[in-house]
Amino acid sequence: MKINKSDLIDILAENKGYKKYAIKIAIDDIFEEIEAALKRGDAVAIRGFGAFDVKEFKSHPAVHPETGERFIVPSYKNVVFRPGEELTRAVRE
Repeated sequence: MKINKSDLIDILAENKGYKKYAIKIAIDDIFEEIEAALKRGDAVAIRGFGAFDVKEFKSHPAVHPETGERFIVPSYKNVVFRPGEELTRAVRE
């Protein structure tokens, strides 16, 4: 089962008794702050959950699988997530 943001809001409202609009605002604010920190180049660590970081990938040669054409992939940045020990243990149990 996949849980999206609206499912998460519904689950929290039902299980914890919070108002849906308050949960949505809180989740949106959290995601915005994580995004802003990553844009600044800062890492975001949430104890017990995991850490988000920006990793820069250097340009490198590649080959198109269908045409065999060689080209250079430009350098780019991507977000990486490393789960915390507590989250990893919880999923494994």
